[in-house]
Amino acid sequence: MFKSSSYSLVSKLRNDIFFAIIVLIFGLIMGFTALPFIVSKFEQSAYIGDREALQNAVEEYQIDGFPMVELPTLSGSTGFPFEGGIDGYQCDGSDKAETCSWLDIRKMVSVGVLPGPEVIRSADSIKNSSATNAPSGQYGWYLGDDGLVYSVPAYSSELGYP
Repeated sequence: MFKSSSYSLVSKLRNDIFFAIIVLIFGLIMGFTALPFIVSKFEQSAYIGDREALQNAVEEYQIDGFPMVELPTLSGSTGFPFEGGIDGYQCDGSDKAETCSWLDIRKMVSVGVLPGPEVIRSADSIKNSSATNAPSGQYGWYLGDDGLVYSVPAYSSELGYP
């Protein structure tokens, strides 16, 4: 007489699988589109965290050293690092116009305002020669004339964070 057909079950399964594949493809597209923005936000937050940690350490260093305030830079000077048109990381005193204002991370660690030289992961260990983070970061941290901490280069999403 009447034979039940499994066609509706096969059709439903086929539709469910097709729907699941569409959802999966849509999810992958959204994930690959949003992931770089999410990672960039985390990297920028880490960069800002390093800058704030260094700024707080500089301020604490100056308070702890009062009344003999010595700046926590490699040469004791402030301003944009410069040596005769060459990046100022040499800090060798060969140029009278030299401004060697790279932060001396080891000096700040020795007085206890930073827990360790490896803490600032973004520090370029060539410019901030007392940084021991491995691998070396991309940013040279220096103390500006206004007493604020800056980096060379400034943060960019292309460089990111180590």
